[in-house]
Amino acid sequence: MAVDEASLVSDRFNILRRLGEGGMGVVYEAFDARLQMKVALKTLRAASADLLYQFKNEFRSLAGLHHPNLITLYELFSEKGSWYFTMELVGGEDF
Repeated sequence: MAVDEASLVSDRFNILRRLGEGGMGVVYEAFDARLQMKVALKTLRAASADLLYQFKNEFRSLAGLHHPNLITLYELFSEKGSWYFTMELVGGEDF
């Protein structure tokens, strides 16, 4: 099931804008009400078995790493058939 922007606007997350997209999904800037800060929210476009495995593997392989040159990953979510995770929001410029 593809992620619907409206379904992510809940008591916890308020989608502020779309930051970009790739082959696996879409990344949004969102406000996390529990953490009281802006985060990047990466969604999985479609939950096929292969893509879901890659998505979970990406999160799990990077979640424990801490380095000044890597973003911090926060939480992995599954809600209403949609998968997404939150991470540190880093400002930057478009190419």
